[in-house]
Amino acid sequence: EDVLEMRRRDRPHTWGLRGGYAPVISRELRIGVGGRVLADGTIETPLDEDAVIAAAEQLLAAGCEGLCISFINSYANPQLEHRAAALVRAIWPNDHVTVAADILPEIREFERLSTATLNAYLQPRMALYLNQLKTRTAERGGDSDILIVQSNGGVMSLDAAASQPVRTALSGPAAGVIAARHIGQSAGFDNVITCDMGGTSFDVSVIADGKTALAAQTSIDFGMVV
Repeated sequence: EDVLEMRRRDRPHTWGLRGGYAPVISRELRIGVGGRVLADGTIETPLDEDAVIAAAEQLLAAGCEGLCISFINSYANPQLEHRAAALVRAIWPNDHVTVAADILPEIREFERLSTATLNAYLQPRMALYLNQLKTRTAERGGDSDILIVQSNGGVMSLDAAASQPVRTALSGPAAGVIAARHIGQSAGFDNVITCDMGGTSFDVSVIADGKTALAAQTSIDFGMVV
């Protein structure tokens, strides 16, 4: 339950003695349950199914709209997470249940949990917005597929974006890089420096030999890694 606070033991200012950080999910809404997977995927401790149901009921009573499930080493074996999700979905009133191993099935507990947590945080609002977009577009006679840009510059369906909204993080700057590459190549330039200026940010990217580079990880803000 403390992984989001512990992070990688970094600080907002490396040499500073001050600076705080508040995770997007407060401490009282992070509940531990029995069940453990070892690094090789072996299940050392079976899932405490009664505790999972009790935790879900407690979060519902607290007014939570979305829920994130994450177990250590789930990248090696997601069985406990998937079973916990099945139990939760049986009583959860909507589709906003995030399974960390489905969002980021990679080693490193904090990075996986951080990404999944942000997905659970975004899902209720993003799903509502995207469903309204789909409905109102259809009401106005629109019959084309609506695609949402991903963080890697690709696109996904509305349903995929509603289920995994964290994949839209920084998708605007990513789309700008893809567009700049196309414009540059059309103008005969394979080496391009792109700038994307927003209200509070200025993003710079380099396109070398007509190719863009992908980062495996980035930070939305301090302590919010995806």
